Amino acid sequence: MAQKIIGLDIGSYSIKAALFEASFRNYDLISVFQSKPLQLEDLDPQDHSVVITENILQLFQKHQIEKAHVVSSISGKFVSARFLDLPLPAKQIQKILPFELESYVPFELDDILIDHHLIQGEKTRSLTIAAATQKEVVEKHLELCHQAQIDPSFVSFDSISLYNLHHHCLHTETGTYALVDIGHTQSSICIVSNGKLHFVRTLYTAGYAMTEAIKQGLDLTTSQASEVKHNHGIVELEHRRLQSDDLKRLSKAIKTVIDPLFREIMQTFHAYKSQVDEHSQSIEKVYFCGGSSLIKNLPEYFTSLVNIPAKRLPLFGDTTESNKNPGEPIFAQAVGIGLKLAARGKAQGQLESVDFRQGDYAFAKDLGDLKDKVVFYATWVAVVFVFALLQVIFHGQSLKHALENQEGKSIALYQSIFPDERKPSRSSSAFRALSGKMSELQAKQETLTSGLNQLTALGILQQISTSLPEAIKLDTTTLSIERNKIVLRGETDSFASVDKIVSIFENIEGFDRIEKGDIRENSEGGKSFQITIVVGEKSDEGES
Repeated sequence: MAQKIIGLDIGSYSIKAALFEASFRNYDLISVFQSKPLQLEDLDPQDHSVVITENILQLFQKHQIEKAHVVSSISGKFVSARFLDLPLPAKQIQKILPFELESYVPFELDDILIDHHLIQGEKTRSLTIAAATQKEVVEKHLELCHQAQIDPSFVSFDSISLYNLHHHCLHTETGTYALVDIGHTQSSICIVSNGKLHFVRTLYTAGYAMTEAIKQGLDLTTSQASEVKHNHGIVELEHRRLQSDDLKRLSKAIKTVIDPLFREIMQTFHAYKSQVDEHSQSIEKVYFCGGSSLIKNLPEYFTSLVNIPAKRLPLFGDTTESNKNPGEPIFAQAVGIGLKLAARGKAQGQLESVDFRQGDYAFAKDLGDLKDKVVFYATWVAVVFVFALLQVIFHGQSLKHALENQEGKSIALYQSIFPDERKPSRSSSAFRALSGKMSELQAKQETLTSGLNQLTALGILQQISTSLPEAIKLDTTTLSIERNKIVLRGETDSFASVDKIVSIFENIEGFDRIEKGDIRENSEGGKSFQITIVVGEKSDEGES
């Protein structure tokens, strides 16, 4: 059954959501949704969370969105992100990050959450983007989500989430390019080189500043300026002059904001080259997205100023000059955020890996649905057992008719619960079948929890996915869990890669023993292999 996933972009102008359906190997972007404008500028800051919560609830209710699996992000304004070149292997990065970032973050280490995205890992060198934010920021974000009846599986930050779009709509792009999301109160920049994330930055100049410039330049109210920007916003090009005096005044007002913004963007490109050093390449192309990127001629104007090709992001597939999906760049953040959980296959291991849901804020998967099913079937097993017991106690001829009636009810009840199963001939057969279903559910529940200590099946899958470096190719064909044993069958390119995978698994905390099974050559020249992972073994030995 397909899994429904929501990428939730809690913006300062509106709430955007992207709905995905994901199976074991594939995903589909089903639809995108947007709330009405929040108009937070007109409200007391203390009322912001109430308005945002109400709009999330209304958006989900209006579009009947399934909220079981949600991914969200915090603003890059609250995140300190740095490119680091470290002389150590990837598995040691997380241990030393607090000390590397201590001098860059104006907060106590106990008050911040730190994570990183590995760009390149070698035995003696690792390139990574480290990210830190205050615990208070994540706590407030989760409180807001919980008020909207949402518990996000992951919480990253917006500028780095843009990288996920590379594997969705820009996977054919080579070389170095930048994604620039011009939002309402901030602009997010993500630089990708040869398919890898290399740099992120958040700027504070964005769409609201354009609205204010239009308000002052054209002597309008804030609401009038906003309407003019959204419906008529345009910048004049040197080779395409505007005929209307009003449009010229509008263009002049907008340029007072985007000219400094474009200078900041170019300064970011220079900072990227200076920080990443010899790994950097010149920016060859820019993709604009976000609501304020819809200003007419904005990409062309950028190109005319800095001589770098630019266009709007083709989020739903490549578009022609007719621009069949004029609003698609608005949803770039929501789609990028949702891809963190929705992506499948090779792309799943190539997404950004920052997650601030850690420690006291870690995501705990709810097994309540499974427990409810166990209780449900247990109740009906008890009902059928009572009917069967009545058959033994009241076996007299005088009650034969009544027992036959109860027999029919039992069978009918069984058929109402399992309409697709074959009709049992007797109530005792129905009882045995229900008992079997009960045992299967109990086994599934035990599989999810027994022998795995604090790990869940979802947690194990996440550990395996995030622990393998990008250099190692792994295509998981099947993964089964029985008590404290996880059997992984997959395909890779060589025996050496299998050994590396085993070595990496041996260093994962909680994996007590790794057993390497048969390795065979597959039809494509790669290696098919089996690895058995035993967890909980050490704790069991300690207890014995």
